[in-house]
Amino acid sequence: MNLLSEFLAFFAWLSRHPRRGLEYKGFWIYLLYQNNQSAVRDPGGDWRWPVWFEVDNPGLKAFLNIEDRRQVAYYRSRLIRDGRIDYRKAGGVYQYALKPFDHKTIQTTICLEDHTSLRVWTAAGDNGLGSAKAGNPCGFWIPPALTEEERRELALKYPNDIQRFWAEQDLREQKAREAEAKWAY
Repeated sequence: MNLLSEFLAFFAWLSRHPRRGLEYKGFWIYLLYQNNQSAVRDPGGDWRWPVWFEVDNPGLKAFLNIEDRRQVAYYRSRLIRDGRIDYRKAGGVYQYALKPFDHKTIQTTICLEDHTSLRVWTAAGDNGLGSAKAGNPCGFWIPPALTEEERRELALKYPNDIQRFWAEQDLREQKAREAEAKWAY
């Protein structure tokens, strides 16, 4: 998964699902951060986020400034109900799974150096074998590129370089919003 694109998608989702408290938002952000921190390297050297990851309940409560475990359970149940996370407890270990906003993110299994396997998130079609960074060296989500035809049209409409630059950025953002609208929330 991509930290920045998931973070931005969460806030886009919140704009369509208002009235979520700070604790709710903080809970999800803490889980996003913890999932990112538990990333492992696949055999190709790329970082992958595990589907299921452990969360230290005292650390979560401290982050949210909550002392009562029932409040943690309340916000967790709301996130589960809203389809944003899954949760399981096994012998005192609290495990969570984020549900990605990017519908192209899927689960796959990788083999670790210690010969164990682990379910991780990856881009559809990647299968954990190739780099998720193809054409994007930083691994960040970047708005879609413009076609040559779109560039020519904007050059005709905006002969001024600065105006054309901003028009290109606006069109890229529009294309990104159209792509995001197709995501399964």
